[in-house]
Amino acid sequence: MRKKIIFGAVLLLPLSMITACTNKTKGVDYKKDLSIGEELSDKEKADVIWAAYQKLDEVVKFTVSTKSFEANNENSSSTTETKQVVYNYANYYSHADAETKTTYVVNGVTTVVEGETTEDHWVDNEKKQYLAVINDKHNKDIEVQGHFFDTDEQGQFELLKTSFYREIPGMFVSQMTDANAYKSGDNYNFVLRYYYESESPVVYGEDVLTEKGSNKRQMTMTINKSFKVTEFSYDYLAEANHYQAEPPMGEEMIKLNENHNEIKFEYGKLKDNSKGLAKINAEYNSVQLADLSLNTTLGNYNAEAQTYNSTSTPTYEMEMKFITFAKRHVDAIIPLNNGAQANAFSLRLAGHTSDHIIPSDEWVGLIDKEFEGLQAKLPSGYSVNNNVDHDVVYYLPEGQMINGYLHLSFDVEITQTEVVVSNLDAFVSQVM
Repeated sequence: MRKKIIFGAVLLLPLSMITACTNKTKGVDYKKDLSIGEELSDKEKADVIWAAYQKLDEVVKFTVSTKSFEANNENSSSTTETKQVVYNYANYYSHADAETKTTYVVNGVTTVVEGETTEDHWVDNEKKQYLAVINDKHNKDIEVQGHFFDTDEQGQFELLKTSFYREIPGMFVSQMTDANAYKSGDNYNFVLRYYYESESPVVYGEDVLTEKGSNKRQMTMTINKSFKVTEFSYDYLAEANHYQAEPPMGEEMIKLNENHNEIKFEYGKLKDNSKGLAKINAEYNSVQLADLSLNTTLGNYNAEAQTYNSTSTPTYEMEMKFITFAKRHVDAIIPLNNGAQANAFSLRLAGHTSDHIIPSDEWVGLIDKEFEGLQAKLPSGYSVNNNVDHDVVYYLPEGQMINGYLHLSFDVEITQTEVVVSNLDAFVSQVM
């Protein structure tokens, strides 16, 4: 089985905006003119880029910083700041930490959304797997991606290993292939600029107005005599004399998008992080939680006959937060008041386990777990029957109807022998 790895978006492409105090602008400020020195031929330029690309094997850390701005109209804009730090270790292992802060301003109201993501990329030599785990802590989501080779007759796995440290930073370096390049002292300077202006008449109602727009881009890179990248930056600016879906407003240009990126590389000897690599390999290759659900029904319980007849299955809301491959934190809200005229509900934790996350359809066990101690956290009056046709039933005396929302919070972990539910908190409220 083989699947393609997709790296985190913050590493792949520069964003297209930058923080600013106002939408009015005079244009991009090219802070540094690197178009100096003796211009390189195409072959010389290609040789320098290739040497710098190979040297990326010695990058022990690189940082991607972005500042971005986007305006939808005069009363709606967003500003995003992102910083991602990637640490490379020996034995084909890298770890990345990223923080993002986006500020939305709409009609004078400011909303801030923050995000935090970690990424681990590594090679499992034994199973011939090239893996990435992306943990989005803000959205409580984990994603596993990778290359898998049942056989390696063509040497593709070894080729991937060769490019392991070059893959992501190489995306930035390779973008300078079409740049102008200059030899200045001991440095090689690369400059790629793009400028586009448009002006055309457009009809708005009975008026013919002049629509203007412009785009400016600049990428710069400096490589020293040791073929190490000492500077990489990217700037972008898009302007127009009107917002989208609005008529031109005269000669004054308005900033719609602006971006500034900086990438800094640190070179050295890759440090050993055998403990970190062993830990994530052990987690990945252990028994893991593949999926979880709450088997919940509403119905009627007859205490004398000790029978339970389910009448409906409520639609619940559930969020899961990744803790480890084998452990999750779960928050759920289950409506108990959907008009079923029920005096009881059943509840069990269900799901599957796997020997590793990919491929996810290779399940090795089923999860069927009751919530011990739940009755003690329910309102007074609830009783429990732990074995009504294999259901755990929580019920009120006949003639009393359950009503409200059941709130659950708990950790669930799969060990080598059992499923463990811990830190259980539960209560019933009249509102979600």
